[in-house]
Amino acid sequence: MITGTSHHILGSPTVSPILITAEHSGNEVPPELGSLGIDESEFNRHIGYDLGIQSVVHHLHRMSGYPTLLGRYSRLVADMNRPEDSPECIIETSDGTHIPGNTGLTSSARQERIERYYRPFRRAFAELITQASPKRILSVHSFTPMLRTEGLRRPWHCAILYGPETELASCCIGYLRGISGMIVGDNQPYKLGKGTLMIPRHANGSAIPAVVVEIRQDLIESDADQKKWAEILHGLLKTCFVDSGNR
Repeated sequence: MITGTSHHILGSPTVSPILITAEHSGNEVPPELGSLGIDESEFNRHIGYDLGIQSVVHHLHRMSGYPTLLGRYSRLVADMNRPEDSPECIIETSDGTHIPGNTGLTSSARQERIERYYRPFRRAFAELITQASPKRILSVHSFTPMLRTEGLRRPWHCAILYGPETELASCCIGYLRGISGMIVGDNQPYKLGKGTLMIPRHANGSAIPAVVVEIRQDLIESDADQKKWAEILHGLLKTCFVDSGNR
């Protein structure tokens, strides 16, 4: 495993048909930022990171061998899957929790946070794109069964989120819905926003087909369940991501 200032990389960053990412897999907080003014337990909630995903992608990497980029820091430090100028990149309130350490930052303090903890991840992602030249990208996330601020139980077991790449997304949704009893969200409970990390471009300017898979967090609490979902995603990769030209 290669460890950088904002990320971990599993596998060698060499040419690969598929790149896997997990932007919210970690919940570290740099010591110099303290607790951001909140209780430590908040970093173990879904607002701090994507619960269960780090283990899922480790299992998936062992099964597939594809290079995998993982975020180290809590999304409350900086959200690696948001544009740097978005209010959600350094969020002040998340699912009912106010974050004093993110509130009222001066322009210089915000830029320093972005430069130290956000841009290194983005640069690592761009370098992996150059080194691996992937044909497709899978970003792996998890979502809470119920937001405190909504109070509504989310019925989906998993979801596929996508932007302009509908062909890959349709294959992924069809594959997952083919699993008995599986309830699959189609751009639910979220949609990919404009400028998200997951729609990068080749050197020639063409978009790299990419989708986000979201897994409900109560379904990946144990290592056995995390391995089970890694196996599901491995099947997804073999069915929808690897074509005859990429084998």
